[in-house]
Formats: sequence, C-alpha cells, structure tokens
Amino acid sequence: MATNITPKHQQQFLQDFLAYLKELQYSTALIETPAGEDHNYSTLNIVLDISSEMLQGENFLQMEAAFLPQVEDDLDGQSILQMMVPILVADENVDKKELFALIIKLNTFMPMGSFGYWEEQNMIYHKQNNIIGKKTDAEHYATYEEQVGMIQYVLTSFVPSIAAVAIDGANMQKALEDNPFARVFVS
Repeated sequence: MATNITPKHQQQFLQDFLAYLKELQYSTALIETPAGEDHNYSTLNIVLDISSEMLQGENFLQMEAAFLPQVEDDLDGQSILQMMVPILVADENVDKKELFALIIKLNTFMPMGSFGYWEEQNMIYHKQNNIIGKKTDAEHYATYEEQVGMIQYVLTSFVPSIAAVAIDGANMQKALEDNPFARVFVS
C-alpha cells in the first residue's frame, strides 16, 4: 500500500475545503495521486464549467488543487497550495511563436494566476498558487472559493482564444479579435 506524503494538516485543509465547495454545489473529489514508488499525495479535483457563447455546449475542465510537497520547512510552517487546470493539448504542429505570444499577452493583463505551456506534454495550463497557514477558518475557504470562481471566469473568457491558436492554427491577433476583451489586447 502506498504512503500518502501529504501532511495531516494539509489533508484536513483539503477535506474541509471539499466540504465547503460541496455546500456551494461544486462537483469535487479528493483523490490520491501517484508520486513515485510507493508514495502518493492528496489532490482536490474541482470541476469547472467554462461553457459560454464562445464555447457552445458542455465544456468542463478539472482544476487540481494540491499542496507542493515538502516546502513547509522553508516557509516557517506555511504551505503552498497550487491550483492547476490542464486546459488542452496543442496540435503537434502548433506555431509556438504565436502560442507563446498569446500566453505572454494574456499573462500581462491576467487578474490572477497565469497561463503556461508544458513542453513535454504539449499542454497549455492555468496555474494559481496560494500561501496557506496551518490554521484556517470558513473565511479563508470563502476567499479560496472566490479564487476558484475567478479562475473559472478567466478560463471561460480566454480558452476560446487559446484553442484558436493551439488547435485551429489561428494567429494571436485573429484569436483575440473575437474575444470579449479584444480592446485590451488588440492594438
């Protein structure tokens, strides 16, 4: 049986946050994620609905919230909770110059978190990190839930532009012209 390397107080945070989100009707699950030979860590999965006028039909992404392992010693007992959303795998012939230009432009104006590209997986993702103390209360969970909602809004707003470049081969300028925030990005 694999050993969970997530400290008990971090597991408790994830369980309490799961319960908080379930009360607000989020679809969530706490799972054990493999972390090498005979080890795993706790991950809170949160389903985000990014359906919109620009993304018709049902469009769901899964946020993975997990603590970065073994950083507490360097942070005086605080932890880093990473909220990561794998968005899509880019076409194998994606124009990386256009993709990187889009990611840089979006990140320049991003209200929180950032988009990134994981080269080994050819995957575009969004990531937000939070420093979490050992003691939390309902007010903290409300703040983190607001962040989940803001990330969902950011993804709803920008995944269509990202998909246009990463999958459809559009250039950055064209991908942003149809975006609701085009005035911010298109000059």
